[in-house]
Amino acid sequence: MHALPFDSVRLLTAEPFDSLRSLTAEQGYLFRHALLRDAAYQLQLPGDRARLHALALAVLEGLLGGRPHSPPALGSRNEAAFRPHPTDPAALEMAEHARQGRSAPGVRASLLDSARRTYLRRAGEHAERRDRHDVAERVWRELAENVTGVERGESLRRAALSAARAGRTRVSDALLKRALAVHRRERDARLEGITQGNRASLARDTGDARSAERLFGKALALLSRCGDRRMHGMFFGNRALLLLETGRVEVAERQFGRALTAVRRHGNPSDEARLLGNLAGLYTQTGRIGQAERLFRRALQGHRRAGNRNAYATDLGNLSGIYANTGRFEQAERQLEEALAIVRATGSRRSEGILLANSAALFARTGRHAKAEASFLQAIGVHREVGNRRSEGVARANLASLHSDTGRLDEAESGYRLALAILREVGNRHFEALTLGNLAGLCSDIDKRDEALSLFQQSLAAYRELRDPHGEGSQLCGYAVLLVRLGRTVEAREAWVGGAELLRRAGDGPELARLTREIRRACSTAGIPVFDGGLA
Repeated sequence: MHALPFDSVRLLTAEPFDSLRSLTAEQGYLFRHALLRDAAYQLQLPGDRARLHALALAVLEGLLGGRPHSPPALGSRNEAAFRPHPTDPAALEMAEHARQGRSAPGVRASLLDSARRTYLRRAGEHAERRDRHDVAERVWRELAENVTGVERGESLRRAALSAARAGRTRVSDALLKRALAVHRRERDARLEGITQGNRASLARDTGDARSAERLFGKALALLSRCGDRRMHGMFFGNRALLLLETGRVEVAERQFGRALTAVRRHGNPSDEARLLGNLAGLYTQTGRIGQAERLFRRALQGHRRAGNRNAYATDLGNLSGIYANTGRFEQAERQLEEALAIVRATGSRRSEGILLANSAALFARTGRHAKAEASFLQAIGVHREVGNRRSEGVARANLASLHSDTGRLDEAESGYRLALAILREVGNRHFEALTLGNLAGLCSDIDKRDEALSLFQQSLAAYRELRDPHGEGSQLCGYAVLLVRLGRTVEAREAWVGGAELLRRAGDGPELARLTREIRRACSTAGIPVFDGGLA
């Protein structure tokens, strides 16, 4: 344990250090209960209280290795990565001692103001690393009130990011707008670009694809102009994800490639791991399941090395989807449980909602219908709480499928139509295609066959546009069932054989088995031989 540094005490108290060692019994007390201590504290004169706080700060600094060096200003180009210090767990308490100690007689207030800023910043960084998002937001807001210029803007931006991680998207948006105003006033194009990129990512997260694309464009233009290649590469990758989600698959794949090249040259391994996970999602959507699984594993290794727990949980959940679609249900469930435990520990409500919905989908596929419905409703509640309109549409579409599977057809139809409205609103072309096909199947079952025919054709066109052979295969098989019911046997056979082959290539044996049961029933009812090609 370190001795209390003499110089530190002189700066704070302007009194000799030896005088602190010579307290008499009448001057120092030990308390058996916090209430007694607080009562004694309240009896002290304001100046004495302030002196006690200044002394407490000096003692803590002495015990914890001294005051950390002041880092480069927030937002500066040479801002270094956060390096832990022994004072970090007590930094918030030490910032408060500095605030209350600045009025002590003989104390240089400017030095305690500087100490307060140092410890507030460290407390914010420490809270972020511990996933204490509420604390981090509060501390960054407090720091923003005690700094000026770009440091104020960056403190507000960091508070916004903490609010977003906790699911407070409206608060985050308001804080980002305040940060943007500061950076514009300071004429800092780089920080303005980063803040616009954060606003774009938030808009994407809440389903506002049009605003997200516009804001990504602004961010990339600013970052390109000021030469910040690392952040340009990162937001270029985020825009590629938006393009994928809105159905522009070929453009998205090209942009992911360019973004990976940029972050490997100018970024860091954490950025690369995030991009690998997003590219794995594209491979999943376009039927390259083996490549997707390998890429997800690489991404998980990168997240683990970087200590990025939320990103690790996200890609663990995404990989579980591949396991579920290829019949590895136990492995999928274990991974979803692990991912949920992580995001609950880190307080990421948005990720928790998504993983709850994915767990519900797995429960539905494995016949646990009551558990699936409860999880879907819980997920929808979280999505609405955090403003995740995009994921709400997905969860509602999947809940409608559960209602269809359990014979609640009126609820299923209204659920599909509500989900479609949301998915179109947020530009989720992939799930729009899936929901069109599912509603088509339902309409086929309830004798709305003209509408079913139109819906299947819309779904197939969308899947072909999205280059998703797995989705196309599933809808072709459903379309074949409808064509059998309409007496169009030759077209039905062609659709069935083509769809079954696509599902077989995608490795989705459970889906092919389910659809095989449907086509057999349809052929039996129509009094025709069961198709001899493509059965599971």
